[in-house]
Amino acid sequence: MSAMKKRKQSVSKEEVRIISSTTSTKASGEKSCLPMDTILEVLSRLPAKSIARCRVVSKDWGSTLCRPYFTDLFLKMSSLSPCLLFTFHAEGKWSFFSSPESMLISDQKSSSVAVDSLSHVPIDYPIRVCVPACGLLCTKDEWVLSRKKDARMMICNPSTGGFKLLPKVKTGRGRVMTYLGYDPIEEVYKVLCMTASERPYIQKAEQHQVLTLGTGKLNWRMIECPISHYPRPRDNEICINGVLYYSAVEGGSWRTSTSSMIVCFDIRSEKLKFIVDEAIKDFKSPSTLINYKGKLGILTPHTSGAIDGISIGFELWVIDDIEKPTLWRHAHIFPPLWDTLVAQTSVNIVGLTGDSEIVFSPTVVSNPFYIFCYNMETKSIRRVEIKGFGPVTGQNIYTFLNHMENQCVSKEETRIISSITSTKASGENYGQIPMDIILKILSRVPAKSIARFRCVSKDWGVTLCRPYFTDLFLKMSSLSPCLLFTFHAEGKWSFFSLPESMLISDQKSSRVVDSLSHVPIDYPIRVCVPVGGLLCTKDEWNLSGKKDARMMICNPSTGGFKLLPKVKTRRRRVLTYLGYDPVEKVYKVLCMTSCERPYSPKTEQHQVLTLGTGKMNWRMIECSVSHYPQSHHNETCIDGVLYYLAVGSGCWKTSMIVCFDIRSEKLKFIVDEAFKDIKSPSTLINYKGKLGIIHHNAPGLMDGKSSGFALWVIDDMEKHIWCKNIVMFPSLWWNLVAGTRVRIIGTTGNGEILFSPCVVSIPFYIFCYNMETNAIRRVEIKGFGPVMGQKIYTFLNHMENLKLVP
Repeated sequence: MSAMKKRKQSVSKEEVRIISSTTSTKASGEKSCLPMDTILEVLSRLPAKSIARCRVVSKDWGSTLCRPYFTDLFLKMSSLSPCLLFTFHAEGKWSFFSSPESMLISDQKSSSVAVDSLSHVPIDYPIRVCVPACGLLCTKDEWVLSRKKDARMMICNPSTGGFKLLPKVKTGRGRVMTYLGYDPIEEVYKVLCMTASERPYIQKAEQHQVLTLGTGKLNWRMIECPISHYPRPRDNEICINGVLYYSAVEGGSWRTSTSSMIVCFDIRSEKLKFIVDEAIKDFKSPSTLINYKGKLGILTPHTSGAIDGISIGFELWVIDDIEKPTLWRHAHIFPPLWDTLVAQTSVNIVGLTGDSEIVFSPTVVSNPFYIFCYNMETKSIRRVEIKGFGPVTGQNIYTFLNHMENQCVSKEETRIISSITSTKASGENYGQIPMDIILKILSRVPAKSIARFRCVSKDWGVTLCRPYFTDLFLKMSSLSPCLLFTFHAEGKWSFFSLPESMLISDQKSSRVVDSLSHVPIDYPIRVCVPVGGLLCTKDEWNLSGKKDARMMICNPSTGGFKLLPKVKTRRRRVLTYLGYDPVEKVYKVLCMTSCERPYSPKTEQHQVLTLGTGKMNWRMIECSVSHYPQSHHNETCIDGVLYYLAVGSGCWKTSMIVCFDIRSEKLKFIVDEAFKDIKSPSTLINYKGKLGIIHHNAPGLMDGKSSGFALWVIDDMEKHIWCKNIVMFPSLWWNLVAGTRVRIIGTTGNGEILFSPCVVSIPFYIFCYNMETNAIRRVEIKGFGPVMGQKIYTFLNHMENLKLVP
């Protein structure tokens, strides 16, 4: 534990040293430019969504990021981190979601994974899709499309949402089946299609045709097929090292034929070959072709039909030598837990992960939605809940393994790429992009990405630690505040965030949080309300029982933290508050020792510490009024002034608001008849830039039985002019909140009052009350993982910060 703390502290100190020793680019007027190859190397590690945004920055950026050299580099980096891809049709669009396969492999104790929404393609009819090849996918056939006017097959990029319609296949047949393949040598995509003769009891594929993507005008061309066959409609295909494989039966009927075969389509030569072997002729459908460590593998169930909890197991066939062919076989019997976990869920075999787990996925969207991972080595089965699809259920869903993000498909991107030759091939010099443009773009990138970029090189580390860039990043982050959730579990403090705009712009019933960081602390602590992207531990009351435990400043966005100097006092409790002055751009910690006498508590020795001043020391300040802060999260910092609720020492009936000016370090007090009887718990909030107080009459936390609350807003701080509003909850409040104990968090950008539980639960809901419409709604928050019962802190208006604790 101490080693981990040391390592994190040394990182923070090094970054502080760099920041201190480097003057601001803006201030010095320095015009440095990073080499283009370094910039592209860094950008190749960004998500596809970020690249799409970067392309519209300027014409030069659009041209540069559409060059084949960069798209190939991006694809190469993406192939090192494959994803699970989920897609289904709902509400007039095809939606694509992904989750890194590494999340399934690295943390096998997790019982849930939150997916990331990639894109939505506007299509008002359901379609079937091929297995993705190198980041792209193709519609499966025209059987369903034939009923739609002008409906045509298309190529789609799930990462960008771009799509391109394919030329119509001229045929008198009712069905056209398609497969998508990719040749990594020539870096070319090709679509194989075949028309289907659907005579009664006689089915066969005819007119095999090929189309090459990226060749200007797209045309289908005929190829020869020496053996009459018919693809199995319920089986999948797979592309390995430039060869497309799919299972089929000899020409006749796939329902009655007993002769199975594997068809091999070489992407480069456009030749069809066939594997017909005694070992595979009795394969049952549905069978799944997989990439088994670079070799062709076939997974086939012991019984025909869908796989569910009653299924016994499956067989794995691997072809060691395609030319001979040489196969080996291994039978797997499901453990007893299989029936318990899968039950009546109908699942498909999806494929094989990097750690030899077979993944099974349902064929229909449900809530909850589970995938199942069977480990062939340990013979164990586990279930993982997939969250983040939204309020959909009953739709057919396609799940794919080994998907990689790609960058080129839309018509506009194809036009640009075709008109620009590869820099790598031609040796053309990229030129230089001004540093101010680079920094403006990077200021819109998530903090996680910036943390990785700092490790690219010494130049990047210095540049991205400059005060000019960290201040620019904080300014951009303040325009898009987040909800911050934090709790202690499994020896660490975990931080999660959710953009407030997702609550305001789209009032859906569920949202998935993003995991920010985890700080290794083996004891629970209380935290202050975050200020300027940083937060501070609340007091030393709980820390006193831990050896060497001290208060600390933490950055949830980066996971960096810094221990504060020990406060020298004989008192048992030290209370702390964190404030930020936006003018001088300085953070200060206000602390006060607490005299906990029975019936007469009061604070003593008020001290202040300024962050980022080298050696940090506590210094005493004067306090003219004896008081004691109310408990709970009752502070807020507005325009450089820290406000917190307190009561006069020795007299619990007199309430006051303490105002600490960050810049002058002076304490002022607001004692007014209007709110003198306000007792804990009350919450100070930033109400449209003014100080507000929300108070409810019921003792303790609020729940479904609470009738309402009172809101005070101070219109004039100097004259102490207040306006008061009494709010009564609608009848729906009890139905939604019921016995959940909630705390008032604050107000969102559209004036909604937010309530959040104080304990993690499954499911976990927050509640949004609109004072204008007197409406209450409930939003489920997903993505915390398998935790329950921990005390949780929820904060509004959090912003990402890059300063790893000054």
